[in-house]
Amino acid sequence: MNFKITPEKLEKAHNLIYRIIDNSIDIDNLNMTNPYVVNFETDEEYDDPNMEIYYLGDWYGEDDSDIIFTYFHPEYYDSNSPSEKSFRNRAPILEINDEMLIDKLEGFGHKLYSPVI
Repeated sequence: MNFKITPEKLEKAHNLIYRIIDNSIDIDNLNMTNPYVVNFETDEEYDDPNMEIYYLGDWYGEDDSDIIFTYFHPEYYDSNSPSEKSFRNRAPILEINDEMLIDKLEGFGHKLYSPVI
């Protein structure tokens, strides 16, 4: 089924989504880090500037922190890898990790986002 949405209704939906996110997340307690990466081919170690992890409270590592979402810049995806090309073309990508936030956004259509596998 196809339907058209007016720019005004699209803006209202956009604003409602942001209000839901703002009311669901303690913005004053939200922090960001870039993950630490080791390139085993070059033995280079660095914080990846093309991936941002947003979490609440203190950082205890990816497995033990309260991660809300992860933001992937287009440059995160290898431009020479055919399997990553579609992701690079759709980036930036916001991956929501918080199940309660996903449930609150469900009313906007489950096809707007895909579960993390």
